[in-house]
Amino acid sequence: MSYRKYTTWNQAFAEANEVAAKHKLEMAMTNKLFPKADGTKWENWIGLSQECRDEVYNQCYNINTNKAG
Repeated sequence: MSYRKYTTWNQAFAEANEVAAKHKLEMAMTNKLFPKADGTKWENWIGLSQECRDEVYNQCYNINTNKAG
């Protein structure tokens, strides 16, 4: 999240909500594509390779392969 001067609190909260929604989408896709062997869910990308991270980005945001992104 950037530190900008906002005109309203609503703008600041909207940006925070967008960041939270983006993280939720990325973690859901991460858990779908790369489930952990012990059954726990990924909460962040610590321990995930760059190739796996790139695949998550591709699945979430590449409009050519995923219209929901």
